[in-house]
Amino acid sequence: MKYILTLLIVALSAFSNAKTEPQVFNEFKGGFTVSSVNFEYLAVSFKGQESSEGEIVFEFIWEEGVDGEIYQIGFIPNNPELFPYVMSGFYPKKIQKIGLGDEKVIIDALFTKEEWEKERSTKPRFISKKGIVTINNYGTSVECDSRHYYASFVSYTPTVNEYAVSNNKPGFGGC
Repeated sequence: MKYILTLLIVALSAFSNAKTEPQVFNEFKGGFTVSSVNFEYLAVSFKGQESSEGEIVFEFIWEEGVDGEIYQIGFIPNNPELFPYVMSGFYPKKIQKIGLGDEKVIIDALFTKEEWEKERSTKPRFISKKGIVTINNYGTSVECDSRHYYASFVSYTPTVNEYAVSNNKPGFGGC
């Protein structure tokens, strides 16, 4: 039923903006339902909450003027089929990552202060940690000619004690 409702609501966007095609979502298995649609930007917001095992990745910028700032935080779920994604229509894209905000809350949930400072001092491009992540306020929109998925961080439960530091992982991209 939630799949049909999602398809119906998003398909109606074709009538409100004739120059775009409707967005067709996957038959997601998670606990989300459509809460709102912004037809002008083809943004869809979902209510509900879902947990999935996966990896949270912090991407840093190390250059003059922004030395060591977090560029973005992404959650890469092991089971992306739990989450709605656009399969066809306007800017289809499978989930590669779900963008997360509220970096201080996420850092505090994943690392001790000593771990975080120690690893940041090595100037890595990426720091990541695996675990079970719970998110809510899930949504998708198109920005900079690319589909993005985003959510609010709720909680984290580690599945391993180790974390990874890397400089050669491909970036998430952005505008």
